[in-house]
Amino acid sequence: MMENLVEKVRVRVRFSEVDPLRMVWHGNYVKYLEDAREAFGLRYGISYMDIFNSGCYAPVFDMHLRFSKPARLDDILLVTIRYRHAVGAKLVFDYEIRRESDGELMLEATTIQLFTNHDGVLEVSEPEFYRRWKRKLVPDFYSVLSSEKNDGGSVYRISINEGCSVYEGHFPQGPVSPGVCLVEMVKECAEDTLGRPVSIAGIKRCRFSKLVSPGNVPQADVVLSLSEPAPDGSVTLSGKIVTEDTEYMSITCELIPG
Repeated sequence: MMENLVEKVRVRVRFSEVDPLRMVWHGNYVKYLEDAREAFGLRYGISYMDIFNSGCYAPVFDMHLRFSKPARLDDILLVTIRYRHAVGAKLVFDYEIRRESDGELMLEATTIQLFTNHDGVLEVSEPEFYRRWKRKLVPDFYSVLSSEKNDGGSVYRISINEGCSVYEGHFPQGPVSPGVCLVEMVKECAEDTLGRPVSIAGIKRCRFSKLVSPGNVPQADVVLSLSEPAPDGSVTLSGKIVTEDTEYMSITCELIPG
């Protein structure tokens, strides 16, 4: 939920980066994204060497590029990279590349990096160094301790983070998790299960049965059931937040891509 970690880099288009049509060859934009990731890592303490020294690699697993306008020789480009909070053991970044002279949008992109150990074995849970980094710089109101997925849904064991700034206003002497934060948490877990970003198109039913706060619910399970996708990509989500003997929230809603 805290997505304010941003870095910007300036790059000048070089002769070696343009094609015979005098436009930047599409593959070179990937280098500009790499420049931005390196700058972000150095600024926020999660560089490739930081990751390596913690016993991991972070290879790019998925990349989406959307081209809007061509960049040309000697254009100065502003590459903006923004960290996107995501559930699970992965790094997700969103990017914009704009021409500095007029602000024209050149490209939008998203990358997803997974973690492996030095033997190339996938880390299915958040590495401890990444969990510490997020607690320090991305103070969300919950953390995922474990997850279990199946064909029809998933179960996420979460902990409520008492130090999150959301409780400074809701409320300092008696922290209570806002309902909108609980809905967002369920949606983010659904995104991890589906493997793609989604938006809530409509809520059919939402019921808050008990208060959720760090004091009375330090850990709970987010239990999700998802329908098969419709032709337009929408799915129906039924979710609840429970402990062993208590249900705190339940929701049924429609999710759409994006």
